[in-house]
Amino acid sequence: MTIYWADDNGNVRLTGEMNQYDRTGSMTCTDINGVVQTLPYTAGTSTYPEAQRCPVRAPKGCPAFGHPGLDTIGVRLT
Repeated sequence: MTIYWADDNGNVRLTGEMNQYDRTGSMTCTDINGVVQTLPYTAGTSTYPEAQRCPVRAPKGCPAFGHPGLDTIGVRLT
């Protein structure tokens, strides 16, 4: 599974801005309700962390991250 910064057509917007998860082993994460979940994935490449995604719909976006506006997120499952 890959989560990436996408353009308006769903393509990778900037090479390297993606997180790759492989269907091996397991990892834990906390869901929006604060409950810890165990998932059947291991994290591989992690160059698009949640903290660096732009959730701001504003004229200037998130200049600290180099994102001009609200990020569009793509998810690819293979």
